Amino acid sequence: ELYHKIGYLICIGANLSELYNSSIEPRKSEFMKLLNERIAEAIPDEIESLEFGDKQVRHVLLLHNIQTMLNNEKERSRFPFDRYKGERWDVEHVHSVSEKKPQSEKHQREWLTEAVQYCSEKELVANVNALLNRGTWDNDCFLELYTEMLGFYAENNKDDLNINDISNLVLLDARTNRGYGNAVFPEKRKFIIEREMCGVFIPVCTKNVFM
Repeated sequence: ELYHKIGYLICIGANLSELYNSSIEPRKSEFMKLLNERIAEAIPDEIESLEFGDKQVRHVLLLHNIQTMLNNEKERSRFPFDRYKGERWDVEHVHSVSEKKPQSEKHQREWLTEAVQYCSEKELVANVNALLNRGTWDNDCFLELYTEMLGFYAENNKDDLNINDISNLVLLDARTNRGYGNAVFPEKRKFIIEREMCGVFIPVCTKNVFM
């Protein structure tokens, strides 16, 4: 618990020497109380109002991952602060920002080919395959199918989801995040599983969301 809470405070800018000096005289329980107070002071009162682009989102998501590990009494692993500080990290959308449409024919074909693998709507699958097998590429047809596919995966349902709300955000290493581009949710999930199997560190809460 001390490891995780001190590590978190250092990650968000606390001074290590100051923390050390404040630990010398108090009892462990008093020092723990001090750490909890410092953490509480750093967290905004209205977490629900945070959105993509707010500086504090990253701090809240990091704390969420750390506290999730602490809440699991059977969990004995430690959050790898060295990797967190040594690697580049993004605040990533769980559901895609649908405005980032693939532009070239090559990327449009790749996007449809990946997305259609997980689609169970037969008519939509048939229409996608018809376009992919057509001799000439129809950009207008792609845009229609792109919108339908996003609808199938609920990627464009903005009445139910503010795409930039903190509830739609996770921490992910930059290489993984930028590796799958604007993929739909199941394709992201597959890519993240493959990356973790290759030894990439995926934070526990990010993993929970995509599993």
